[in-house]
Amino acid sequence: MILIADEDVARSVTEFLLERQHEVHLSTELLLPSTPDRTIAAKADQLSATVVTCDRDFDRLIQRNNLRFRSAGRISLRCSQARARARLAQVIELIEFDHRRRQELPDKRLIVDVKDSNVVFHG
Repeated sequence: MILIADEDVARSVTEFLLERQHEVHLSTELLLPSTPDRTIAAKADQLSATVVTCDRDFDRLIQRNNLRFRSAGRISLRCSQARARARLAQVIELIEFDHRRRQELPDKRLIVDVKDSNVVFHG
């Protein structure tokens, strides 16, 4: 997967994703620090990337029924920062499976919420 880690994502999460052999870009390296979420979503759309974020603003920017960003996906971490890496490790195989499955569909975007007690795939 091509991923853009929002600046609110813990380094341990980005390191974990790199260990899983994903292409991870830090939003602060692709763009300037404190870049607006809409600009980050546009960059993800341009790269057909998935934004990894703890920021709820991306929930309204990148969703199935909002076609402004037709190629950008998101992984929203809805758990505490302290648990984010461990929680992601618990569900990463499901996320990777869904990403592979989505590549065969017209809408290839991965949109998922990782919560403390469950994971929600949208679409």
